[in-house]
Amino acid sequence: MGAKCFKANGFYLAAEEGHLEGHTEKSKKTDFHIEEHDGGKKVSLKTHTGHYVAMNANHEIYMAHSHASDEAKFFLEQHDNDRVALRSQHGGYLGVDASGRTGVSRSLGTSELFEEVKA
Repeated sequence: MGAKCFKANGFYLAAEEGHLEGHTEKSKKTDFHIEEHDGGKKVSLKTHTGHYVAMNANHEIYMAHSHASDEAKFFLEQHDNDRVALRSQHGGYLGVDASGRTGVSRSLGTSELFEEVKA
């Protein structure tokens, strides 16, 4: 699928050292290489540091060294207005709130709906 950026509430999802946060500007930290798995049903998000975004059963976000675990794979859901959502195997949605804080929600709202932007 190539490189993409994800933007919600005016913030780009960005990979920092060991965590995610929202940035107002595009940079190498906001670029994610998208890799398809399970016949395109799931994707992994590889960061600029070579790590993968992952979410555990407690809905905690962390950086994994590989995409071997299902915790490092997300369902990329298409929604209205050309927005996408990233849902973990445990049902949590990755999001960026109006203050630029990243988090996980059990329900889908505006913070969890991303505009996909080419990196």
